[in-house]
Amino acid sequence: MTVSPGDTEAMPSTFNRIKERKLAQWALAYLAGAWLILEVTDVVGGRFGLPDTLYRGLFILIVFGFFAALVLAWYHGEKGRQRVGGLELLLLTGLFGLAGVAVTVVGRAEFDGDVAAVGDGLELEFSPEVVARRIAVLPFDNLSPDREADEYLVDGIHDEILTRLSQIDAFDVISRASVMRFRGPAAPDSRTIGDSLQAGLILAGTVRRAGSSFRLAVQLTDARTDRNLWADTYD
Repeated sequence: MTVSPGDTEAMPSTFNRIKERKLAQWALAYLAGAWLILEVTDVVGGRFGLPDTLYRGLFILIVFGFFAALVLAWYHGEKGRQRVGGLELLLLTGLFGLAGVAVTVVGRAEFDGDVAAVGDGLELEFSPEVVARRIAVLPFDNLSPDREADEYLVDGIHDEILTRLSQIDAFDVISRASVMRFRGPAAPDSRTIGDSLQAGLILAGTVRRAGSSFRLAVQLTDARTDRNLWADTYD
């Protein structure tokens, strides 16, 4: 392949023109500014519930604006007409980047605070009447000699009772995932559990193997007064 002298002169000339117009610096500054705009829009949109169509439209506008900015920098960026230096563009890129990081951190902090506030609000919104019928079925204590062998049976009984109570309209049964953190002998008292789960009733029990039989002992407690309401055993 032969290269004419005109081609060898054109290649560095084109590269020099790209450097002269600072296309790389303009591109970086534009991308940093676009990211900042997207982050600000995300935070503001999350606060005021802006529609998703606004985000999609803004993203498309930024994509087309990127190419438009490069075209303008090419045709209106000759040496002598540039009023912004390359170092200034890099500093501007850094400022946009730092601002974008700050907005991201603040937005995430506000989101975490909102989630915590929502969680607190859910705990406080239950009326005394609702709390009175909310029941937490705690994981049963396995008192069998061979704990590992009988653990599946203990968990199965716990799931079965949760399922049966969920079919009774008089109770609001708290999910299994919420009560599993109170598993084991180190679980707090009924009042503490009731306050944590906003439950008025606590159902707890033990399972013990006796030969080929199992004994299930259960008791129902009023979490607000720590008073035993009912207890029974089943073989």
